[in-house]
Amino acid sequence: MLNTKTIVILVVAVVVVSSIGVAWFVFGDEGRDRIEIDAQLEVFGNANGDNTIDQADLDLIQDIIKGEKSFENYPLADADCNGVVNQLDYNLTNSIINASSNNRVRINILNHYDGGTLVETVMYPVTSAVATGAANTILIFKYLGIVNEIKGLSWAGAPDAFLFSEYQHLVTESKRLETSATRMSVEKVSELVTSDKVSAIVTADNRTYVTNAGTFKQMGVDTIRVTPAAVDSSDYMSTVLMIAFLFDTDGKGYMQKCSELISWYEGFFTDLNSKLDGVKKKASAVTSSSNTAVSSNTSDYTDVLVAAGAVFPITGIDWAGSASKSYDYKEDTWLNVFKIDYLIPIRTSVEGAFSWYEGTAITKGSSTLKNYMSFFQTLECYQKGNVYVVCGDMPVVLRIAYIAQILYPNIFGQDFAYNYNLEFVQKFFGWDESMVKNKPFYVSMSDVGL
Repeated sequence: MLNTKTIVILVVAVVVVSSIGVAWFVFGDEGRDRIEIDAQLEVFGNANGDNTIDQADLDLIQDIIKGEKSFENYPLADADCNGVVNQLDYNLTNSIINASSNNRVRINILNHYDGGTLVETVMYPVTSAVATGAANTILIFKYLGIVNEIKGLSWAGAPDAFLFSEYQHLVTESKRLETSATRMSVEKVSELVTSDKVSAIVTADNRTYVTNAGTFKQMGVDTIRVTPAAVDSSDYMSTVLMIAFLFDTDGKGYMQKCSELISWYEGFFTDLNSKLDGVKKKASAVTSSSNTAVSSNTSDYTDVLVAAGAVFPITGIDWAGSASKSYDYKEDTWLNVFKIDYLIPIRTSVEGAFSWYEGTAITKGSSTLKNYMSFFQTLECYQKGNVYVVCGDMPVVLRIAYIAQILYPNIFGQDFAYNYNLEFVQKFFGWDESMVKNKPFYVSMSDVGL
């Protein structure tokens, strides 16, 4: 099992719903209390903090009620989040265990929002939902096998037709809920509430996503905020576990799929880190997710580079709380003063231009990728040919594999990333070797004629 993490939350006896539709809990005369939660499945009722809710949790809650165990050591035992553990928590946890699509129950979970965690109540199980269509979220749906439950998506463009073939029906006018991956149309979601009984929105933790969640709450639509772009394996598995748990009922098997993924992640990171132990001098690297911007030290994109063994070289820069900073080689020089060995933009497919998984990144996407790289032409790493664009449609773990191979070819060899890519898509996408063989999942300067 992956290492669990400690999450600090605010717990309350009185629930106050904020403007974004999440609940803060206030406890005690001082107004707030800090409680640490050490669990990957961040659902109240998961009393013992493992990856499921079952009889063992009921037994533990009973022990707390009888005074044989301390509530302070098991904060998730407080299933109803009212500050005490009693028979009501036992009954609610039992209802969670026995819930089904025809017997739903309102439960308490941890929502991730703007770097913190808040308590949100949601109807469980989720049987019909919409989502903001960032590739990382849809990838989780894809390898868990969650398709029919998703009734609409928000997309800036459209999901890659090759990679996300099972979600193409959601790009029609009635199912496309906004022309941005961060917003949701109240009118269109309302229509789906009526026609498809939508009861939840799945979106990212970034505060720019679904800023009108309070409006949806009033419509009876819960907002589930997760961290689909998390690089830390424990954080990422918490997200996958949450989605699998909330949608898994009536024998769908999503939690079993999640268990397989956790085991696979363990093996990958053990192998990756053992090889990185052999790196004597780490390379410095920066990344970008848009044409003229460099990702900051707090960006998930930068976290990918660091996980792959890179050092982030930019110091003394005021990022103004942003995950990126503009860089225009025609006007700016601030980036040029840093020693950057590699620049590795991470970009998704471009609708109408190319598809990474279709293998057209070089044939159809050459001019687009060349343009990405040219925004950094005054950097020394560009002059040395050390600019690569990596597929942003891959699961985060595979991005890490390819970047590690780029940075340290003598240690990782030529097939490290490919082998993991193939193993992943066979196991979690049900694809055969032809779907990844001889396809460029990263592109060098020489590949596009630079």
